[in-house]
Amino acid sequence: MDYVYESQPAIIGQDKRLLAKILVVGAVLGAVICAISYVLWRFVLSDIVCTAGQSICVEANSYAGNIALVLGAIIGVISLVKIGVYRPVIISLGATICLWGIGGWLFGRSTIIFATAIIILYTLSYALFAWISRIRKAPVMLITFIIITILARIIPMSF
Repeated sequence: MDYVYESQPAIIGQDKRLLAKILVVGAVLGAVICAISYVLWRFVLSDIVCTAGQSICVEANSYAGNIALVLGAIIGVISLVKIGVYRPVIISLGATICLWGIGGWLFGRSTIIFATAIIILYTLSYALFAWISRIRKAPVMLITFIIITILARIIPMSF
């Protein structure tokens, strides 16, 4: 008796409409995170930590950005599950890890540059991790995920 081995492609197929939906989710999520970060910084954290000219007041923008990223990751997973994306936690977790501290990096820039940069970076990171999450073999996908996230954390620190 002959055994039949059916080979599968290394990358799980995905139609262009789903990729477009992922890009839209990334862009909208970038705008939402920008808004949440600003509201937290302006109306919550600046009133709490900036009362008596404390030195921690300088870090309030970074804290606001990180809190917004965590909230955005939760919203992102829910949105990706809703549109039927494969491995949505990987996508959201990867984007959150790579963009951790973005509020501190971009603070002091104009609001337009801040919002545009966050929207573009979130869209690109969602596209990147959506592609990585399509790798069929989980160990290969996880190794690729770890390498990309480490590089994304190291490269900005070197400049």
